[in-house]
Amino acid sequence: MANMGYRKTIMIRAAGIWRGTLLAILLFCSPALLAHTFVLVKNKLFCDEEKKLCIQGWIAYENHFSTIRVDAQLAERSVPGTISLRFSGTTRAGEPVSARLEIRIDGRYREIIKSSFIPDAPTRTRWTMTAFYFTADKP
Repeated sequence: MANMGYRKTIMIRAAGIWRGTLLAILLFCSPALLAHTFVLVKNKLFCDEEKKLCIQGWIAYENHFSTIRVDAQLAERSVPGTISLRFSGTTRAGEPVSARLEIRIDGRYREIIKSSFIPDAPTRTRWTMTAFYFTADKP
């Protein structure tokens, strides 16, 4: 019987060591992954030039995945249409690049907008959002 208790102790300690190692790996890797996310728009209300549509949310570039991600919602009721976001950037070599994302919306109040895309540009590009347009569907 004494041997059974000893085995359980070893197994419990081994599982605890494994969990501790996994926790240490997550703690050290998480800041490194988060450091590669650059927030382009931080929980801000922004509108198109004609003030036909306003959205509020986040736009970020995840350098690790080379992805621009949009997490936002409509600030007010609108009509169906297409949101166009334009981005410009500079590569490490100093070359200018640009990208565009189009998102279809239904125009419902507080409609959630979640979208992401990988721009056709080399990794390690510094991006900024340069334009926000809204085109309503024709009746």
